[in-house]
Amino acid sequence: MTKRHNSRVWTEVDNERLRQHIARGGSAPRAAVIFKRSQQAVRTQAGILGLKFPTIHQLRRRVAVVGRGHQRA
Repeated sequence: MTKRHNSRVWTEVDNERLRQHIARGGSAPRAAVIFKRSQQAVRTQAGILGLKFPTIHQLRRRVAVVGRGHQRA
């Protein structure tokens, strides 16, 4: 099977933006939209950079905590 290569190379600016997105707790689906790439592409690049996206459970937990904070008055 031949490997499929994307013609778009990740630049240092892209890598820095991806680092910042992940540091803020951004998700892979959102990064895919921002970078106009597939979720697999952004996950792979994150791995190359030694980074991981938060899991769906972590994202849901964060939303739940934020939601509870707004209900208190």
